[in-house]
Amino acid sequence: MLEILNDLKPFLPSKKEQAKIIAKLKKETKSKQENKYHECILISLDARMKSNSAKYTYENKSKKYLNERDFIKKYYKNIKFNIFCSNSTYKQFRKTKNQNLFLIDSKKDIVSQVARKMDTNKKYLFVLNNQKTSKMIEFLNLSKLYDIDFLEFKKNKSEIKVDKLQGLFRII
Repeated sequence: MLEILNDLKPFLPSKKEQAKIIAKLKKETKSKQENKYHECILISLDARMKSNSAKYTYENKSKKYLNERDFIKKYYKNIKFNIFCSNSTYKQFRKTKNQNLFLIDSKKDIVSQVARKMDTNKKYLFVLNNQKTSKMIEFLNLSKLYDIDFLEFKKNKSEIKVDKLQGLFRII
């Protein structure tokens, strides 16, 4: 067995090259996993999501997009949208591809309706738009159970600033 390994030694990469290859493979698989497993949760109880071209500032870079969904599609490849909407906003989203639509009752607790559709094995991107502070805190508390990254879109005149918030809690 040692003779075979010694014969193959000139053809094997050096330890430095092996370390570079392993580091590159880890980086590629990490980026593939990040892009592959995200599901986005949008809550639209009124028709505020309009197609107005605006400048979005994200991580010190600024570009124009039609709306929040276009922005998310650009930065998170292969993302699947889970849109929780009311009867009044259902028509706005019904023909769009690569999404799941869930009708929710705005008179009942929204957080519990959203949590019923979530899975602990998936990675979520949650958009904190147009939510009251108490509801935002309840959604942030969901990060105790689920792997969630939060995006917040803050409008400032003609620009929209995008903040990425990590979940408040980490599962150890």
